[in-house]
Amino acid sequence: MPHPLASKILFVDAYDSFSNNIISLLETRLPSVHVTSIKIDEPIADFPTFLSKFDAVVAGPGPGHPSNPQDVGLMSRLWQLVDDDMIPVLGICLGFQSLVTAFGGQVVPLPKPQHGVVRKVVSSGTSIFRGIPKLAPVQYHSLHALLPGYSDVAVHSPLAGGLGPCNIDHDLEALAWDVGGGDRNATLPKTSHASSGAVLMASKHRTKPFYGLQFHPESICSDEGSRQLIVNWWSEAQQWNQQHRATGLRYRRIRNRPRSPSTTSKAHLPSFTSHDQAVNGYGSELRTQPKLYGAPKKPLKVISHVIPLGTLTVNDICDLLNTRSGHGVVLDSERHQRPEVGRFSIIGKIHPTSIRLEYSVGSGSVKIFGNGTASGYDPLDVRLESFQNDIFCYLKAFMEPRTAVGGDPSIPFWGGLVGNISYEACLETIGIQTPRHEGKPDINFLYVERSVVIDHELQTVHIQSIIPHDYDWRVQVSSELENLQRTCPEVYSCEPHVFQPGAVVSKIDPVEYGSKVRMCQEHIRKGNSYELCLTTQATSETRSQVEDTWPMYQRLRNLNPAPFSTYLRTGKLTLLSSSPERFMSWTRPSTYATTLIGETRSVVQFRPIKGTVKRYPHGPNGPEVSLQDAIRLLSTPKERAENLMIVDLIRHDLHGVVGSGN
Repeated sequence: MPHPLASKILFVDAYDSFSNNIISLLETRLPSVHVTSIKIDEPIADFPTFLSKFDAVVAGPGPGHPSNPQDVGLMSRLWQLVDDDMIPVLGICLGFQSLVTAFGGQVVPLPKPQHGVVRKVVSSGTSIFRGIPKLAPVQYHSLHALLPGYSDVAVHSPLAGGLGPCNIDHDLEALAWDVGGGDRNATLPKTSHASSGAVLMASKHRTKPFYGLQFHPESICSDEGSRQLIVNWWSEAQQWNQQHRATGLRYRRIRNRPRSPSTTSKAHLPSFTSHDQAVNGYGSELRTQPKLYGAPKKPLKVISHVIPLGTLTVNDICDLLNTRSGHGVVLDSERHQRPEVGRFSIIGKIHPTSIRLEYSVGSGSVKIFGNGTASGYDPLDVRLESFQNDIFCYLKAFMEPRTAVGGDPSIPFWGGLVGNISYEACLETIGIQTPRHEGKPDINFLYVERSVVIDHELQTVHIQSIIPHDYDWRVQVSSELENLQRTCPEVYSCEPHVFQPGAVVSKIDPVEYGSKVRMCQEHIRKGNSYELCLTTQATSETRSQVEDTWPMYQRLRNLNPAPFSTYLRTGKLTLLSSSPERFMSWTRPSTYATTLIGETRSVVQFRPIKGTVKRYPHGPNGPEVSLQDAIRLLSTPKERAENLMIVDLIRHDLHGVVGSGN
């Protein structure tokens, strides 16, 4: 809960991918500030009364165009506030464009969209830009704003070396410009227009406490001056409040305002949450949920034994554990080991009563197989109403009593859920409906209680179990692996007849694909997105059913050695993967150095940020790409912009989990 004396800022979220980064910037750079977040489409009947609880508002970025009421929602009502109802407002990106259009300006497409780029900005040095004549913020926009009285051909005529008033007949005053180019010492030319690169970057209302920034001060690559702007804005907002919103008058106005039943009824109050409540959305609610059937009553203690790896291979251990029969879990890094990636391989030993979970979008229930029954084919259907109708709330509740404890902290896996999640399952969490695919669940998980983890760096094998008193299995597997030690390493070979002759592989229609690319580009130009990833799907059909998929996996890992290969067989799904990318990894706090103030922290890593450089650009028989060539390729503006977009997106996601400043 926020401190009762903390200042309160309302953040109006336009469903943007960077909103949590802005909230974190506000709460970390501004002293004693607590942020409450609402969506632009919250049904708030008496908006002025609702706003009277806050000291200021930030109208955030988002997709779309400010002239579209659905894209800006509540933002348009902010600029209509008058007299005692007025409150300091800062618009960022879409919020800034909404401010400009509300007071007679225009918003038009840029000649070239600017997304994930650092640009030099020159300011007037006044108002919130005091002490910041030049700065280098990150921009994410396809549209730009024009103050009233100017066309897209001749935007403004600011004075050289600074921003002089060009037209004082309108309500908004220009504060900063992108003058094009990367010279930090640049000044504004006598004639500026969009085609030459001069674009309005900030403005303020001449008499009301309304401000706007086109760029993104919260981006990881925005400079210190960009962040200092937030401090300057907050200082001006507090001064305005002291002069125009005396505390006593402010709360008397709330008490004296006539209240209609619609504003006092709980049914009409907005469902907004403070940022920390949103962060903990999968937490406190679950404490009141019914107990899960079959959950253990005591913490699951890890039983483990370590033996030298010697000449053992992943295949040796899989053969011993009979991984190719029944359900199987292999996370394989043996063929591409490096100290920082591909250090561990994880092999799960699945037994007939192992729990298996399946979920399909829109079904409203999760199917539980196994759970102590030998057959494992008669699933238990658990409705999700008791879990906020959210499969991820259920998974959290499932794992809370089943979390393993007491294992070797250097080993990344002691036991738990292993499986896959489809894109469709994730889309469902943000309200996007997708068609159901009968027979193809969107979430498949196996609950792994017995596992063998190989540390390829230390050349050790960890035999683990979280089944209580499972000492006999641990001793048996350890003994059998020690007896299996070979005198020479395995010779890898590719099995030639994995696919039967006549297999049909689907091909992408180049014309259709090109049309989709152009459609994506048009959406970006219109401001509907800053980046779109066009994905396609290829299918391969054989003449008869493939009974054994293990040889297919062996051929894949041999032809394409990669640090993150996967063999997963659960239910009707078999997943074969050989990837150089690992979306995310994290360490336990105990494995990371303690900070100076005694805190322990985890390290979360995403590697690579986005894609990889082709190691053999001229074919498998050509020369390998050099480190210098790889750095040059990754340093192009396009690659840097795409990497920056992903970093800012991931920061938003992480702030949504761990909160501001973490």
